[in-house]
Amino acid sequence: MVKDEEINKKTTRILFGVATLFTMLGMGTVIIAFITGTYTVLEPLLGLAIIVCLSLSHWFELFLSCV
Repeated sequence: MVKDEEINKKTTRILFGVATLFTMLGMGTVIIAFITGTYTVLEPLLGLAIIVCLSLSHWFELFLSCV
């Protein structure tokens, strides 16, 4: 019985780590998609598009530093 509990705890930790990794990857992908979409919409205003993308890139770097 003790061995089963140990296996369950180990499995739970591994699955939690994998779920956290996939969640962070998904959030990073959403940030990149949002930056790309914003640049596409603001392309006629190139200066504004560049400023917004640089600003959003800063948030992406902040997100990566938290991971």
